[in-house]
Amino acid sequence: MSQIPELLRQGESRFASAWGEWRVIPFAHRERPRQHLALIRGDLPPSGDVLLGLHRRCPAGEILRAGTCRCGARLEATLAALAQAETGVLLYLDLPGTPAAAPLECPLSHSDPPLPEEAAFILRHLGIASVRLLSDPAEAAPPHLPGIAVTARVPLLLEAPPFPGDAALKARLAGLPEAARRLRRSQGRPLVTLTYAQSLDGSIAARPGHPLAISGPASQTFTHALRAVHDAILVGIGTVLADNPALTVRLVPGSHPRPVIMDTRLRLPAYARLLREGRRHPVVATSEQAPPERQAELEDLGATVLRLPVGPNGGIHLPALLARLAELGVAALMVEGGAQVITSFLNSRLVDQVVVTVAPILVGGVRVLDGYLPAAERRFPRLAGVAYYQVGEDLVLWGAPSWS
Repeated sequence: MSQIPELLRQGESRFASAWGEWRVIPFAHRERPRQHLALIRGDLPPSGDVLLGLHRRCPAGEILRAGTCRCGARLEATLAALAQAETGVLLYLDLPGTPAAAPLECPLSHSDPPLPEEAAFILRHLGIASVRLLSDPAEAAPPHLPGIAVTARVPLLLEAPPFPGDAALKARLAGLPEAARRLRRSQGRPLVTLTYAQSLDGSIAARPGHPLAISGPASQTFTHALRAVHDAILVGIGTVLADNPALTVRLVPGSHPRPVIMDTRLRLPAYARLLREGRRHPVVATSEQAPPERQAELEDLGATVLRLPVGPNGGIHLPALLARLAELGVAALMVEGGAQVITSFLNSRLVDQVVVTVAPILVGGVRVLDGYLPAAERRFPRLAGVAYYQVGEDLVLWGAPSWS
């Protein structure tokens, strides 16, 4: 019989991420300087299997992406798989010596054990008796978890599957940069692509301020391919505060688009990934009344702050913003949200194409439009020249808004 680990539960909190909202329960070892985290997705059932991911902390792979370490990709793949399940648990295990003794080495090459007793203790504490275990196909065998029944091994896909090779969809992606350059030359502004993922009932999140992974793996790969053909990607400050996104191209080859944040009061935090990762020099569009001390702080962190007039709805004047972005060399701008930003661009009629991913789920949550579009003329925008593509289990609609 294995010795019971000396672990102490230390409260509970919640964490919002690109993979949805998680309960986070830390466990500290009574005598040794290490702490494990249990991240819980959804409500744990009183009985039945729970999808389980085990991950060993690796600063080299998750933060530095050093060498050929796959830990960062493993962690992202695990979170994505758990987000697709109704319930799931990730045990983020802090191995002895990881933080200080070997911070640049991947723990998969260490001789440290995977701590099966401590992992099993945490699962039993959570009331979990059986699991379906996410497993890297490269692993020889999963760890034995004392007292926990492993009913199945679920393969962990470290690389997102390519979206189906629809020649027409790929041709449309390939032709976008040249179309954007022509539009910038003729109109003095970038081509604007409005894109988002929604459920069948039109929801983009379950609750305000809580991101939800809606699209499937194949359409997520398509979204990254769409990012790769745009020069810049725009979101509102609400999306940054709720999600702290990276807005990068990770699932396909290609360059990262330059981040653009609409932030009238300069609330962008210094810890934002857009400022801290990759020297991407984000553009922060703000009002002329924004605090000058915050502008200085953000510029010290590498941001370009644009002070712009305020439009009739109290937000950034979008024609002025697009003109400045064109001056900065942006020919293709991808607008990802959130709801206020999407509504503002549609109200201003500054959208050249709309790309919507519809996933076969029902959420009953936050709608994509924040309020109503102007309806005095009773003519709502309609997509013209719409093409439909099945991407994995999802449906992608691509068309141009018609305002007449």
